[in-house]
Amino acid sequence: MKMEKLLNLNDMEKDALKEIGNVGTGNAATALSKLLNKHIEIIIPETKFVPITKFAKEFGGAENVVVSTYLQLLGDLSGETLFIFPVKSAEKIVDLMMGQPIGTSKIIDEMSQSAFKEMSNIFTGAYLNSMADFLEIKILPSVPHITTDMVQSIMDFILAKVSNHSDDVLSIKTSINIKDIEIEGFFIMIFDIASMNKVLGLLKKMYGLS
Repeated sequence: MKMEKLLNLNDMEKDALKEIGNVGTGNAATALSKLLNKHIEIIIPETKFVPITKFAKEFGGAENVVVSTYLQLLGDLSGETLFIFPVKSAEKIVDLMMGQPIGTSKIIDEMSQSAFKEMSNIFTGAYLNSMADFLEIKILPSVPHITTDMVQSIMDFILAKVSNHSDDVLSIKTSINIKDIEIEGFFIMIFDIASMNKVLGLLKKMYGLS
């Protein structure tokens, strides 16, 4: 029997899911602010569902190189998250963490990757913790895996994960301003069918959706 696609959702259901992204990103920005000991202004210009077929275009084309952090979701939900930065944005974050001039770091360096991994742990941890608190469930992230690769390779990875149960992924595009230093990133949420249905059920109860 063909598996039902996940995201045949109405607008109210999609708006409720987007609210999770807004809450999570705001709390993650607060955690990053404490890490860097700097005031951070976070802007969320887009929270939307992106068709898998248009995924590469969202990140500047299939051959554009990005830095991504991948985590599995365990606990009451099953799924994956991807935190994706253009290389220049990732390098800016590493420079800020290491207290050096912007433009110094190269994310391929072992020390730079270690700093970026620390940031990713804190940012994604705060994001998922706020999501768990919001839904009143338990979410346990796996150890993050960081890679620098072309968007096409990441798209192929996502296709392998979600092609059986989803035509879209939830993309949260963020801009983080730190003392006039703009950093752009994307947070991608991927759920299996059972987990998505569970999230929708919790949101419907919370917002009184029919």
